[in-house]
Amino acid sequence: MLSDFSNTLERITNWIMDSGIHSRHVFRNADAFYESFHSGKKKYSFLYCEITGYAINFLLNLYKIKQEENFLNTAKKAGNFLVRFQAKEGNLRGAIPWNVNEDGKEHHLYYSFDTGVCLNGLADLYMVTGEKQYLQSAVMAADWLISQAQNDDGSYRAVFDRTQNIFNSFMLLKYWSGDRGCLHIKNIRGLIKIYKISRNEEYLKSIRKTMAWSKIMQDEDGSFPAAQGKDFIFTHSHCYAIEGIISAFIYFNDTECRSQILAAADWLLNTQNRDGSFYDYYYLPNIFLRLRLSDSRVKRIYHGTITVDSQKIIRIKRTDATSQAARILVFVYIITQNSKYKKAALKALDFINKMQSRSPNKNENGGICFGRLDFMGIKRKSRLYTSWSSMFAANAMYLLGQIQDNRNIDADHFNEILF
Repeated sequence: MLSDFSNTLERITNWIMDSGIHSRHVFRNADAFYESFHSGKKKYSFLYCEITGYAINFLLNLYKIKQEENFLNTAKKAGNFLVRFQAKEGNLRGAIPWNVNEDGKEHHLYYSFDTGVCLNGLADLYMVTGEKQYLQSAVMAADWLISQAQNDDGSYRAVFDRTQNIFNSFMLLKYWSGDRGCLHIKNIRGLIKIYKISRNEEYLKSIRKTMAWSKIMQDEDGSFPAAQGKDFIFTHSHCYAIEGIISAFIYFNDTECRSQILAAADWLLNTQNRDGSFYDYYYLPNIFLRLRLSDSRVKRIYHGTITVDSQKIIRIKRTDATSQAARILVFVYIITQNSKYKKAALKALDFINKMQSRSPNKNENGGICFGRLDFMGIKRKSRLYTSWSSMFAANAMYLLGQIQDNRNIDADHFNEILF
């Protein structure tokens, strides 16, 4: 089973660079990336710092592959944006805001996961450019993560509210992205990079604590519950957890990490849909209880004439999680040479290929939509085209393309490319 994703990959790259999802408000020094484009409303969302962090890695990978200065220059501008809006003083020093308004005012919420993603991008940017401002910014982000956001057991508090000047443990109590969420295991990735640069032992201690906590978090079937004390699985954050453990495995050559990765990948194999996709949630309570628990704060996903509350009511097939699963399965194929993982990755990316816009509208053409609702015979694609789903998909397609071209990819090479 072979698929050629080269055209899809090129279209994603063009969409990221030229569609408008990349905002260039030079006079406001806001050279950053929007969260998404809504094809129905014909508008972009907000300048998203987490996604700008991902974009740095995406652009640096393109620069390494193509050796075109445009990718490096755009990555540096994205890094400059993060440096500008990073908190510089007080108990927020080093944290990255959730988003920035078009008028240049940062949001009052600061997520530890977002800061970890930006740390990862800034550390890479320093390693490529050697410019000290990126190293200083990465160190500040890492110091805030381990001194302010991390708990003693290696888990993390999720969000700091600047207006209240506290970590607000109640804000995300019902959600997958709250305190002690498994998504924070991915913070290992950026912390390993800054440890390799600085050799600060405090970072190493932090990494070890999170590795130990990750073993407690993983269930016997290989899955990672959305957060400590939760019963349901959010596939997006399950994959984030594996990505952090992959980084730990590669750096430490830890056999327990390898076992964790294989168990988590097998859980993905067992839950993958026939069309290659993955649902956003697994093991949710029944629909009547979900309806009762639902509230207005949950972000809604638009599917043409149907609006569904994806967190509590109807599951959707998510492209971000499906793309993440694909690259994890590619990695497991690399370390095991078991073809079942490569076949599953191919199926996942075949689904993603169908989720790409081929509209004449420049604003969406080439972007990957957020997901698809398959319910009671209804199939509707989301009208949101999300920057991170598109970047994740391109990353996975590039890796799989190299394997299909019979190129020798080892774990270290994979680690350089993985977001």
